[in-house]
Amino acid sequence: MRTKAQVSKPASSKKSSTSVSSSKQSTASPGVVGSKGVKKASVPVQSCSACGILISDEVKALQCDRCQSCDSWKCIDCLDLSADIFDKLLSSPSCSLKWFCESCDRASMIGNVDQSANETKMDSLLALVERLLDKLSAVETKLGDKCDIEPVMKLEAKVRGIEESSAQQGRDFDKRLAVIEEKLSNPVEPRIVAQPATTCGSANEGLIKLAVQEELNKKTQEEKDLEIRRRNIIIYRVPEKKTDNARERREHDETFVKDLLDGIFNMKLHDGEMEKMYRLGHWTDGKDRPLLVGFKNYEQKEQIMTNLRKFKESSIAKFKGVGIAHDLHPNERLEIKNMVEEAKKRHVEEEGDSTENYWFKVVGHGSKKKVIKIGKQSYSA
Repeated sequence: MRTKAQVSKPASSKKSSTSVSSSKQSTASPGVVGSKGVKKASVPVQSCSACGILISDEVKALQCDRCQSCDSWKCIDCLDLSADIFDKLLSSPSCSLKWFCESCDRASMIGNVDQSANETKMDSLLALVERLLDKLSAVETKLGDKCDIEPVMKLEAKVRGIEESSAQQGRDFDKRLAVIEEKLSNPVEPRIVAQPATTCGSANEGLIKLAVQEELNKKTQEEKDLEIRRRNIIIYRVPEKKTDNARERREHDETFVKDLLDGIFNMKLHDGEMEKMYRLGHWTDGKDRPLLVGFKNYEQKEQIMTNLRKFKESSIAKFKGVGIAHDLHPNERLEIKNMVEEAKKRHVEEEGDSTENYWFKVVGHGSKKKVIKIGKQSYSA
């Protein structure tokens, strides 16, 4: 049994040296008489848990500060305390010593051991986590040294551009070939038929050369046009400044575009990186014309088009309702229109449903273009 440094002063420091006390609550000895001489209700008989002596007003004893059970009393003789020390404990207001019975003492010791073990385990876990974080940081550093994502993104953009250009050239060649075959299948003009066979053959050969040369010229011109359009974007619903001063209108549009690219796509344009910018179509009162913007480098346009989702994530009110699209060649626009019409027709035939509740949109580039169908209700939700 531990007795040293576990004796506490009772809750009341005014008790006489013969009273029984504890640090939490003073428990009266049996047979206490009230102020009017009437004996209070009897309480269970309390005795010393060591020697068995009955605890009365004349017996100096302590009760366990933890459980305060009727069976947890001990007299000062069993506690090996002198009467002077007991009296001093009662009279000293600054004494915070406590006494625990054997069962409470064992419980408190077990609790301290468990807490110490838990603290040791927690320290071990924290050390293990720190080591794992150090290893993870080292792995990330090595991966960052081995692979720079920016060159990879640029390379992917160039590959997509090459695939798109190759597919478009194949489509253009098929169209031109079909035009040449159509011209050759047309009946020959009367004046040519009336000529001798040799002259007719020479005329047909000349027509063929002329048609081929015309198609080659068209192909060259279209390729140049496609190359220029690859670096362009068209921005819709940009507020148009209503003034006759062309310089003010341009400065207004340029400021809006730079703020848009900086605020949404985190792009800062330097002088010369935006090659051209102008409105499309004739001015109409109450309607903002589309704004065409051409960049010096294709990568700048690609960075915008691959991050259009940032429009939905942005909360900037100034750019609400603004849309961005590719600057397509007339042939590409016609192809997209035909793809959408074909998809609508197929939807009606297969689903037997109206197309009014859906949006049909062409996605992808080059040979990977396809039409997707989006329900208007689910889109708005």
